[in-house]
Amino acid sequence: MNKKNWTANWDDNSIVIENGWDWSGNCEEKVTINGEVIQSRSYDMTDVSVKRAVGTTFTMRFGEDNVTVVMGSAWYLFGTACRIMVNGKFVGGDRIVLFAKESLTK
Repeated sequence: MNKKNWTANWDDNSIVIENGWDWSGNCEEKVTINGEVIQSRSYDMTDVSVKRAVGTTFTMRFGEDNVTVVMGSAWYLFGTACRIMVNGKFVGGDRIVLFAKESLTK
């Protein structure tokens, strides 16, 4: 599986975002904060709409913080990008993320 990871830190917290896919269409997305898996999704790219497969926004609470992870296409369209925000403030990843429209809330 081809995997890409992004990390960020804020207020003594650490977040790791993992995104992976293989040529069979299997995909994985995982959000881990301080070693605990907060959000995880595995799917077959052929079973979902193109809109959902190319971009997702995860919004979740972690303690008093609102954490938003935006996954989508990189600006050059052939890679994956991820923007990590806490309470609306950019804390890590890529500043430009394309096609992230679908929202998953936990």
